[in-house]
Order: sequence, then C-alpha cells, then structure tokens
Amino acid sequence: MELKLVMPSYRDVAFELWEHLDEGTRAHLVRVGNLARDLARHIGLSAREQAESRLAGLFHDIGKLWIPNRIVAKAAPLNLTEMRLMRSHPETGARWLEGAVSPEVLDAIRHHHERMDGRGYPDGVPAGKLPTVSRLVAVADTYDAITSDRPYRLARSPDEACCELRSGLQLDPDLVEALIDLEHRRLGVLAA
Repeated sequence: MELKLVMPSYRDVAFELWEHLDEGTRAHLVRVGNLARDLARHIGLSAREQAESRLAGLFHDIGKLWIPNRIVAKAAPLNLTEMRLMRSHPETGARWLEGAVSPEVLDAIRHHHERMDGRGYPDGVPAGKLPTVSRLVAVADTYDAITSDRPYRLARSPDEACCELRSGLQLDPDLVEALIDLEHRRLGVLAA
C-alpha cells in the first residue's frame, strides 16, 4: 500500500491559524464576517463580493496572533511602542494570508483601518480610493467594536453606535447609512 501525503491547502492553514486566536477575538471575527456579508448583500454586491466580504471579516484581525496578548487585551491606554505594534496587525495578517485568500480579501485585511481622510493605517490611503469590500469591512468592524465589550470599555447600544458612526468622518458615509438601514431592519427599531 502506497502512502500519499496530502499537503494542506493555504486556506486550511489560514483556518488553523484562526483557531489560535482567543475566544473573544474569534467571536468578534465571526460577527464582523457575518455583518460584512449581510451588508454586502444589502447594498446589492455580487455573490462573490459577499463571500469575499465575509472571508475578509473572518480574517481581518488574524495579524493580532503575532502581538503579545498582554497588549491585545490591555485595559489601559497603549504606550507608543505598543500602539505601533498593534497597528502592525493589518500588514502582518495580509502578509501571512498571501496566497491563501484572494487579492480582494487581502486588500480588505490590510486596509480595514484606513480612513476617508487618509489618516488611517497602515498606508494612509484615503478610504475613498479603496475597493468597496475594504471599506465595507471597516464599517462592519467599527460597528461591532462599538457594540461589544472591550477590555477598556463596555459595549454601547446599537443606537449609540449608529450615532457615533454617523458623527465621524472616518468611514464611508454611504456604507455607514447602509449599515444603519440594515440594522434598523434587523432590529426592527429606529437606529439613530
């Protein structure tokens, strides 16, 4: 009998990495992945873009695996060194998943902290110049971050999150309004 070695696919390796994240981060990734997919569907993106949005949401913080947990879970403000390290997670995640996911998903992982005014990171690219999936994941990530407990603050309500999203200039305003509409329909209440 001949033994055949089966090499795991890049995607299998990516999901294996995902399993090493802490439970809270994995829960955040699942919520962001589902919300990104739902938002993509809500605005009429193709089935492919919906799948890319979900996958990007599931992996957008995978780069945090290479940041010490004492920094990721820190309840106090980060010092400059810790902040630089934390801000490296989008690049690190995209670098580690290269070849495992599509270029569109890599873009969203790398650029989910870019801002409309170009003052985001890692590249300082104005978000308006980024693909829709990248901007969409940023909106879903921010909404979930606001509505979830964090080591440094308690979760805020969906209404409060919608008000905060609307008041900022960091995210794509059309996608913010689409998310608010989606949440309004989902929750059955007027959000903001």
